[in-house]
Amino acid sequence: MAPIFQGISRECDEVHLKKYMEKQPPWPDTYSGVFMRISVFGSGYVGLVAAVCFADVGNDVICVDVDEEKIKKLKKGIVPIYEPGLEEYLKRNVNEDRIEFTTDTKY
Repeated sequence: MAPIFQGISRECDEVHLKKYMEKQPPWPDTYSGVFMRISVFGSGYVGLVAAVCFADVGNDVICVDVDEEKIKKLKKGIVPIYEPGLEEYLKRNVNEDRIEFTTDTKY
């Protein structure tokens, strides 16, 4: 079976795989058990959309931004930009603990 993102993925341990399989993730039944831990710097139009999409396929994502107000809103599931459907994806992934937001680069 091929991983979702070939060439840039890591094999996960059984605990990590079990954590996500229990949450009924959105990937197909042929999923190979490969996840990534991704950091995204910047939560604007490009960074936020990319981070949410990475989280939605089952990856652990940390999104870092210098704007504290924006981070507070994102933690509540409030999208500071207009992108159709993004708010739904964001809220789902915040609730599933697949995406986190911080201003701390040492997180």
